[in-house]
Amino acid sequence: MKKKISTRSAFFNLRALLAFTLCFGGVALGLFAHFSPLTNHSSLSSTTDASQRARYMPVPGQRPEAEAEDLGRLEQYWNDRLTYPTGRFNPKWLRAAAAQHARLARGVPAGMPAIRNSLSPLALTGTAFIGLGPQPERMTGCSGCFDYTTTEGRVNSMAVDPTTTVNGSIVAYLGSVGGGVWKTTNCCSNSTSWSVVTDDPLISTTSIDNVTIDPNDHNTVYAGTGDLNFGSFSMGSQGVLKSTDAGATWTVLGADVFGIAFPTPAGQFPQYNAVGKVRVDPNSSNKVAAGAKTGLYLSYDGGVNWTGPCSTNGFGTQRQDITGLELTDMGGGVTRILAAVGVRGFATTVQFDLGNNGANGLYTATMGSSGCPSFTSIASNANGFVYGTAVSGSPYSTGANMNAGSGVMYASPTTGDQLGRIDIAVAPSNPNVIYAQVQSIAGNTAGNCGGAPGCQLGAWASTNGGTSWSFMAGSQGPSLGDCGFDYPQNWYDQGLAVDPNNPDRLFVDTYDVWFATRTGTTWNDITCGYSNGGPLPVHVDQHALAFLPGSSSILLIGNDGGAHGTTNADVTNSNTDPTWFNMDTGLNTIEFYSGDVSGDFANSASPQANGGAQDNGSSSVTFAGTPTGPVQWQLGVGGDGFYARMDPVGTGTSLRFWQGNNSGSLHRCVSNCTSQNAPWSGRVSGGWSGD
Repeated sequence: MKKKISTRSAFFNLRALLAFTLCFGGVALGLFAHFSPLTNHSSLSSTTDASQRARYMPVPGQRPEAEAEDLGRLEQYWNDRLTYPTGRFNPKWLRAAAAQHARLARGVPAGMPAIRNSLSPLALTGTAFIGLGPQPERMTGCSGCFDYTTTEGRVNSMAVDPTTTVNGSIVAYLGSVGGGVWKTTNCCSNSTSWSVVTDDPLISTTSIDNVTIDPNDHNTVYAGTGDLNFGSFSMGSQGVLKSTDAGATWTVLGADVFGIAFPTPAGQFPQYNAVGKVRVDPNSSNKVAAGAKTGLYLSYDGGVNWTGPCSTNGFGTQRQDITGLELTDMGGGVTRILAAVGVRGFATTVQFDLGNNGANGLYTATMGSSGCPSFTSIASNANGFVYGTAVSGSPYSTGANMNAGSGVMYASPTTGDQLGRIDIAVAPSNPNVIYAQVQSIAGNTAGNCGGAPGCQLGAWASTNGGTSWSFMAGSQGPSLGDCGFDYPQNWYDQGLAVDPNNPDRLFVDTYDVWFATRTGTTWNDITCGYSNGGPLPVHVDQHALAFLPGSSSILLIGNDGGAHGTTNADVTNSNTDPTWFNMDTGLNTIEFYSGDVSGDFANSASPQANGGAQDNGSSSVTFAGTPTGPVQWQLGVGGDGFYARMDPVGTGTSLRFWQGNNSGSLHRCVSNCTSQNAPWSGRVSGGWSGD
């Protein structure tokens, strides 16, 4: 009933080192956004009321002007480091440097080790790093936080092998933005464990935006690299990865197509490209489609060569970000291409042209045998792609025009293309049933939107392949309720999955997962990530939804806390939630903004580390002797982690730990800081004095 309330290995060469440096620094750049403030109090508790706990959400905070300054500082820092002295940067330089480095001899300098413990696994080596974790990060016992028990880093995409149908031996893949592609062979329960399959020196990125399995060959897997939602210097693309042996080995494809700098005029911050969607033609494994920030690309030889960008519209001056992509077998050997152009529709300091949304809309074509096909717009005011019933808190009247694919940028709720980011899904049991989820550019004032852009505009459904559309009742952002609410980050959190056996049942991502039916009037929040109490079953900020093909029961979800799943999705309705379980075992994917270690780390009897992570607060650990692999860390302060430091002098027997989180808050601990329920002070500000 409804209830509301592997150790990772790597290779030490220039490619891996540079990729790590870029990814680590990129997190500090791209995952900036904006944050809600933590209530100022001197002592924090995980039992604090939900309204007073720091949220794990990139949304406008109390002082957006200060956050813009912080973002500018971070961007400028990494911009200067990577572009000096020319002011330019091109990702292909990394690949060229790695190719040169591969020809160099390598080894460890001769002589006695400088460290006292010559058997330390942290001794000098030319071949390996030692992963330290968190594996996992324990949230229980944190201060001022939402407790999701344990957590890992952001999962952008998940895919399930359709040939493995017995629960407990199901094969699945996930793409993490900070840790590459991971695979499990014992899905789906709380005993599910993952192993990384892309720790390869030939792969110069760990950022994965999309994972897909060839519908004609379950051993062939593709992964799009980069992070289209954020872009900028953060987590750029180095191409499309392909495995033909179920993830055992990988080939990097299209590096010169997708791994080039995003076109940016002089005077603007550099941006990476990103591959947000990859799909394989169900009628031919040789035909592959990839959606990037620069548009749609097609390959007719399994990804070796690419044609594009293929224009889906005639608005060349507008952004062409492909945020939704589906290839569907329509029978008779015909494959339909559905593409959504869905840039977020409002600029940021780093990405100056995100407001160029005039091409945002839905487009279709028939897959050919070569070249770029001719596309047709299938979303317009004339065929029903208009707003639904007016609701309080929305700027739109009943039946208001959305002006999809009009070529005119958003200017106001009555002028220009009203669509922000768009995600689409096709019902597996009926290819004529299509769903589209759309982010709002105009500000909603209800829920937790506060008039900011980026909330939910709504969802539309078509039962005739896009010939006509109907607005889904209850999908208006201000109508979202239950244990959840509307929030301005649909540009970051979106996704759709249709019940494989019932085209009218839909699961939808925002910061939580929602359930709806095509003809229903109520959206049910089925994860309740910001409810009071705890521990809570599912981390917030949803990105991935994947059914076991053919099953209405087994559904996997990916979010900023890793992977979760359910085996009774089929019982979900407007009043009943499924039962969720955590599936983070084995993952080592926390995205750190910054961190610190204690002195003489390699030789200390109890070395310590402290790090601030994206969407998973700041955590710390005390190792029992020299670390030999990843271990569990303890979350100290909730929210987004940002900076974490350790005072090398401390207070005598204990080091002094510092952890930062939302809106520049700073917290201090002076004893037992890596333990559960450590005594963290709250938001240090004002006058400073000694201990």
